[in-house]
Amino acid sequence: MDHNKINKLFYFLGDSINNGVNDELINFFANNHDELELEYPRTIEFIDSNKLIINLKSTSIDHNLLLGLYFEMQNIFNQERFDKMAEAKSNQTKIVNLEIDLHDTAVLPIIFSSTTDNCDDVSFDSIERLIIDRENNLINYKVVNGSDFEQNHEYKIKQGLDSLLGKLNDEISDFDESTRISSDPLIQLKVNYNDGTHKFFFYNDTEELPSNWKVMTSLIKDSFNKRVFTESIFDIEPPEKEYLICKVRFGNYGNSYSYLVDDETLSSGDRVLVPVGNDGKQKEVTVDSVGKYTDSTSSYPISKMKHVIAKVNKSYDYYEDGIFDDDSSIEVEMCSKSNVKSGAVVGKLDGNLTGDGFEIINENNKCLINYSEFNDDFYKSILDFVKKNKMHSLAIPGSFDKESNYPIDQIATLALQSISDWLESNEDYEVKVSIVCEDDTVYDAYYEFIDMYEGNNDYILEAVCI
Repeated sequence: MDHNKINKLFYFLGDSINNGVNDELINFFANNHDELELEYPRTIEFIDSNKLIINLKSTSIDHNLLLGLYFEMQNIFNQERFDKMAEAKSNQTKIVNLEIDLHDTAVLPIIFSSTTDNCDDVSFDSIERLIIDRENNLINYKVVNGSDFEQNHEYKIKQGLDSLLGKLNDEISDFDESTRISSDPLIQLKVNYNDGTHKFFFYNDTEELPSNWKVMTSLIKDSFNKRVFTESIFDIEPPEKEYLICKVRFGNYGNSYSYLVDDETLSSGDRVLVPVGNDGKQKEVTVDSVGKYTDSTSSYPISKMKHVIAKVNKSYDYYEDGIFDDDSSIEVEMCSKSNVKSGAVVGKLDGNLTGDGFEIINENNKCLINYSEFNDDFYKSILDFVKKNKMHSLAIPGSFDKESNYPIDQIATLALQSISDWLESNEDYEVKVSIVCEDDTVYDAYYEFIDMYEGNNDYILEAVCI
């Protein structure tokens, strides 16, 4: 039945109670009465016996009486619908019997003499069988090793089998049923259902097992962890799935980042296009390494990895906004200012400077830029000055201890965000910015910000820590 019809009936009834009966309700109820009665007999019987449709036509009927009948009808309908859902659930296919057979070959060394090491190997069949029987509330476990050893355990289960078999049914529903019988499988699973149907699953080795096989056996083991079961039947599991993963670096130094990839021809040094940040902005990077990893061997959760978009076979600008200029960059390096090889170096504070607050002087064959003050706009202002004077490299101290009361982590944040924002806004101008750190504390502040950065500014993502 179309369930929209019962909903439509309720709509017409509610509208007629509020605004008066109309022919549309009368015609709809007459045309669909038998079908509605077949699906919801108690609800329709209530409407008929209380002459609800007829009473709606009457102008003398008490409106509150109609409302009372309407809400009582809804209660009857809700209970009827609930009962139908419960009945449908009880009629669902359920497992009544499940049997797992593990058939393996055991090998033991037999020593022929106590005074020599002479020995030979003797092999024998090892069979384990686990049966869960809902009809008799039993769980049976049997082990047969050759012809000389047999162990049998049977447990009467008072409660818990229905819940367990329901969970097992959910897992087994994902298994691919075997279409061919295997004469000597490693594992055989037989499932009997309450409707008389059966399913068989044959696995010749662990590689054929479904990925959630261990989940299924763990449910059994966890439910009966106080029973005397061997470990073999529960320890068998499919090998971990391997994933092809490439690791890339956003620059020549710093951390590598893992991406899933399908192209097995990919190798170290190739260029690939990858999504970056929460908005998935595309970025071209260099592959550091390619290898196969599992959930247990990967350094980063595979479920959280993004996929490589494509291999880049030629170099051109992939960025939609055209902002990122591959010739501009930010480097954080550990060295003294005297060892900087940059074309221009931030010099010293000079409060007497006027104009734009900067001046260029040459000292010991170095181009120094002295400044009048350090403030929140310092980085933007000095880069504007560098661009105005057509300089293309600049070394900036990582810390301004004497000029600023900010802690070093705030200085690092201000510097990297201000510089990267300026580079994005001036994509037409090439400049390489080096941030010079003279001690570990300063260097670590910048490194930590870059390492933990989750934004999408390409210049921070490309920043290199030397």
